[in-house]
Amino acid sequence: MRKFAIIFSVILLTAAAGAKDIFRHEVKSAKKPWTHEKFLNSNERFSFIIVPDRTGSERPGVFPEAIKKANLFQPEFIISVGDLIQGPTEILEQSPYHLRKQWKELLSFTEKSEAPFFYVPGNHDISRTREGFPRANEDSAMVWKEFAGDAYYYFIYKNVLFLVLNTLEGRDARVPQVPMTESQAKWAVDVLKKHQDVRWTFVFLHQPDIWINKCYAPVEEELRKRKYTSFAGDWHHYIKFKRHGRDHYALATAGGISQMRGVKYGEFDHLTYVTMTEKEPVIVNIALDGILPEDVVTPANIRKPYRNHLDTEPFVPAKGEPWKAVIDSHTLRKNIGRNGGTLDGRVVKVSGKSCVELIDLDHPAPAGRKILLHAGCRADINGGKDASFNVRIRMLDAKGKLLGSEGMTLKKSSAWKNSSTEFTVLPGTAKLQLEISALNMDEKSCGEVRNIFIFDTTHY
Repeated sequence: MRKFAIIFSVILLTAAAGAKDIFRHEVKSAKKPWTHEKFLNSNERFSFIIVPDRTGSERPGVFPEAIKKANLFQPEFIISVGDLIQGPTEILEQSPYHLRKQWKELLSFTEKSEAPFFYVPGNHDISRTREGFPRANEDSAMVWKEFAGDAYYYFIYKNVLFLVLNTLEGRDARVPQVPMTESQAKWAVDVLKKHQDVRWTFVFLHQPDIWINKCYAPVEEELRKRKYTSFAGDWHHYIKFKRHGRDHYALATAGGISQMRGVKYGEFDHLTYVTMTEKEPVIVNIALDGILPEDVVTPANIRKPYRNHLDTEPFVPAKGEPWKAVIDSHTLRKNIGRNGGTLDGRVVKVSGKSCVELIDLDHPAPAGRKILLHAGCRADINGGKDASFNVRIRMLDAKGKLLGSEGMTLKKSSAWKNSSTEFTVLPGTAKLQLEISALNMDEKSCGEVRNIFIFDTTHY
């Protein structure tokens, strides 16, 4: 017993001496040429790096460069948000042979990571079974298991829980497909209940849209009882949200397809550097050509429509639940007009007298329904008295005949303003269309629209 006490005392003395040796100096003055001696080092602090989407029409060379630069920061580990391989996107290249070839290429990059690299499944890694790709999910899930094992899992590092989810699990041959099965949701809830004493929780998944899917609701309900941060990818543009008072991030790219218009559009290649302190995470984005703050893009300053299913101000939905919350850039980015004008989710640039974009909406549109259309619009209009920029809802009968339209029309140049129009669906309407059009405007004119909301207000 006495021997044990002596050994324990030696250990304590050695530890104390080691603590004093961390910082030594020979400055003898009462005042010191530094501010204080509360160094940012403790056993609870650690840093890790998150790598955004590599694929979805990869821009070659970016992802390997991201890994190379991540090594320079010497993080304790690296984790992804999915879309690591291109997956079965071509009819002739959807076999397990092609998937294994893509995985081997990926490993040639990730094996250069000096820190452990954690995989998260994206919709290119474990794809969606669909017409023309009858075994896409099953085959890609099989190959994922060969190379990476479990597709959803958790680990704990320095009493911080990392929960990795698979949002492609139920995208197989089942009808209807679901992003997450009940069994995975139950597993996630059980993990959270089992580890209630962790000091923070990080959630990693690929598709942010699952945040509002009913299959995720049990997981989110359990998460709301603790401190947590959630990271996703998929959208290829960066944005930070608040949901239930917790930070949610959709990251941009590390080689995935992007127009690369810069920070104001949330379009840049980057790494996300997270330092877990004793109290909370500190997050910064490291662009491959610089360093950016973690709130570089928010709903308040992004220059493109964003999916408004997250509860971040300043946009406040009207009463009721939106049946189509926002027309996003994936829907709107199409060529319009004979001169190749482009609607990129926010702006119509006109080259010629007229251009019209019509988008079929998925509302059943029975007569008598009350619809509210809201949008932010502005225009620079040159031309005759008939020139106008329009954001309207068109009502069509079963044969496609136009019965009427309601919405916003700008006939003069105008700064940004939010406008709303409420109307009742006309008798005989079978389909609704969103119309965004520039009519009789010359080549120096343009009209812009952003943050389009369409609500069914019948019962409110």
